[in-house]
Amino acid sequence: MIDTDKYEGHTKGPWKIEGAKTIIGAEDLRITVKGGTQRDKNLRLVADAPLLLAEVERLREVIEQHGIDISFDPKHNEEDEAILYEWLDATSQGYWGSVYEYKVMKQEESE
Repeated sequence: MIDTDKYEGHTKGPWKIEGAKTIIGAEDLRITVKGGTQRDKNLRLVADAPLLLAEVERLREVIEQHGIDISFDPKHNEEDEAILYEWLDATSQGYWGSVYEYKVMKQEESE
């Protein structure tokens, strides 16, 4: 799991791409991504870093609100993991029931 505390105090977004290889943001932030065949994709990934961090933090809040214990134990149940990912996607689209309620709803839909 990513320790998001290490990003506290980062330059707030939005970060925007300027030209072919530079990212700019508030507080005179300027990042240059050089070379490589994947430069454009890397540039977009770095520019979206504040958004990605915000989404991780939002999902953690949702998970905590619903009292879910997420562990990546190698003995995990793949079906439960799939339901969890579906539920997380559903919460980003406005669903606010618990994981258990979501799982029951999905089972009822498939019957």
